[in-house]
Amino acid sequence: MTAPTTSEQVMIPASHQDLLARAICGVLTTVAGDGQPHSSLVWVDGDGSCARVNTTLQRQQGRNLLANPKVSLLVVDPDNT
Repeated sequence: MTAPTTSEQVMIPASHQDLLARAICGVLTTVAGDGQPHSSLVWVDGDGSCARVNTTLQRQQGRNLLANPKVSLLVVDPDNT
């Protein structure tokens, strides 16, 4: 699934891009149909400027993203928690 690029896209600061240069987990939070947050652990990587997460339309996160593209992604540096 490829999410559309919007004008609200937030670029990753250069000071944090090293986090996505390796395999790392993060917590992706989407908005469920009832307006409640839905969080799950996901693999995160980067494309040089944006974070990428893996999901499918068979998962709730994927369906939530289609209905509402607003998300929060928490990634903690395992070397400096």
